Amino acid sequence: YQLTMLALLGLVSALNNSLFYTALKMTYVYNAALLHYFASVLAIILIAFVPIFHETLTPVDIAAVLMGFVGLAVITLPNLQGSSSKKWIYFALGSACFYSLEMVFGRIVSTHGVAPNVSAFVKILAQAAIMPIVALILGQSIKICEKKERFKIVIAGVLLFTSFILYFSGVQVVPVKHSAVLGYVDRIGAILLGAYFFKERLTKNVWR
Repeated sequence: YQLTMLALLGLVSALNNSLFYTALKMTYVYNAALLHYFASVLAIILIAFVPIFHETLTPVDIAAVLMGFVGLAVITLPNLQGSSSKKWIYFALGSACFYSLEMVFGRIVSTHGVAPNVSAFVKILAQAAIMPIVALILGQSIKICEKKERFKIVIAGVLLFTSFILYFSGVQVVPVKHSAVLGYVDRIGAILLGAYFFKERLTKNVWR
């Protein structure tokens, strides 16, 4: 059971990131990040209606997710209308679907005796193995031309692995219904980093 759940965790996390990074190549960070976090709503739907994922939901839990959904809709829809190409939307929504499954499977492996470092290793290994395949299927290049890009990838890998360990340590005690809502918080970081590193213009609608 543990191996099956770990394999599914690795698969959905790799597909999530493959689609999300593809969306990032097509639009602004804040567009992709905001749409990506519809995953929190989808995760709540999964634990509410899929028996094997079931968690007890209180009215407060449901209200929190609905408020998050409404907030995302309010700030995302105007950005979607202003986009010249809508193709990235499908990739961002696809990543949201797989991310919701990733949250659920992450909780399952963390509460069934799998150590956080093991879950983190399996997740990053699966991404390293599967994401290049998805990239080739989507017609993207996987060549790394500059040495500085390789360094950035190594740094990103270390940061990801560390964040995965912290995440799996957290969801050992935090149920999906709470971690899904907390997931709304890190979109703020994504938006700020996008503005700082990529000089993306933040409209008043983003901060509403």
